[in-house]
Amino acid sequence: LMIRRPPRSTLFPYTTLFRSMISIIPKEFYKLSHLVDLNLENNKIQLIPPDIGYLAKLKLLKLAHNSIKVMTEDIGFLMNLEVLTLHDNLIEGINPTIYALTKLTTFDLYNNKIIEFPEGIGNMQLITNVDLHNNKIKTVPYDIGDCPLIDNINLSNNNLHGELTDGIGNLSNLRQLDVSNNKLSGITSLSECKILHSIDASNNPITTVPEDLHLLLEVKTFDLTGNKMV
Repeated sequence: LMIRRPPRSTLFPYTTLFRSMISIIPKEFYKLSHLVDLNLENNKIQLIPPDIGYLAKLKLLKLAHNSIKVMTEDIGFLMNLEVLTLHDNLIEGINPTIYALTKLTTFDLYNNKIIEFPEGIGNMQLITNVDLHNNKIKTVPYDIGDCPLIDNINLSNNNLHGELTDGIGNLSNLRQLDVSNNKLSGITSLSECKILHSIDASNNPITTVPEDLHLLLEVKTFDLTGNKMV
């Protein structure tokens, strides 16, 4: 096991079992009441047990590159969490309890099998990056527009259909938007996205673009290759 330990006075706030090939999170961890950083990436973990909720002081929880299928609701008790990595797993759904983690700055769930993206993300006021590419998501919740600090959204390679939600058009700090390789028929008004630099909507069946597109004066790249523009 690869465990790095800080001075005793900090009561073991940092622990890593990176690439240790464990399949179960050791029960001993749940007794480390002062733990703030837990790295369990690149293992074979299939389940996040309810006991994870006991680690109330955690600020960083890294669980990427495992075999996790279900996001336990007890993760919502980690109210001090600032970084949570769950990309490259087998997660099929976003448990809405994750929206209680109001200190998170990144919403990092790409390369999973997520179908539904439920309402509630609007509670996460510190989120700056939403990366859900390579999933099976069909719709985006309107309240994503209530996250004022989002500057990057990557929803490429999903099953988005119809028009992109109007909520995204409310993100005044958005700089990059990637919705390529979906089934979108149209793009919503983006008139409030005054500093948007890059839009990738390639490989969709889009037929029209927003009428107020001319208001996006900062856009430098707009990719609409592989669409159905007339």
